[in-house]
Amino acid sequence: MAKAKAPALIGGALIALAAATSIAAAPETDPVRRSLVVQAAEKAGPAVVNVSTEQVVERRGSPFPFPADPFFDQYFRDFFDPRPRRFTTTSLGSGVIVAPDGTILTNEHV
Repeated sequence: MAKAKAPALIGGALIALAAATSIAAAPETDPVRRSLVVQAAEKAGPAVVNVSTEQVVERRGSPFPFPADPFFDQYFRDFFDPRPRRFTTTSLGSGVIVAPDGTILTNEHV
């Protein structure tokens, strides 16, 4: 008789688990319970922009941190490449569109 109750007990537990999961997964749609911050973020979301820049920099001169020294040049120049070095620098920031003409407001460092 104990074996007959086990499938019913397991089935009941699965049904209860499924019901609890569906209740917990239901989205909150009550506008009274939503915070003002969430409402403001949803309204302003399309106005947020990403600002990224890329610049190629060419650095000339000695790659050594020491001033021009004939002794140093004589013994170490062969180990280092004296050609100009090129590298790309990137920067990233954000801003907000503040006018219909597309004016973007950013922080000073952007």
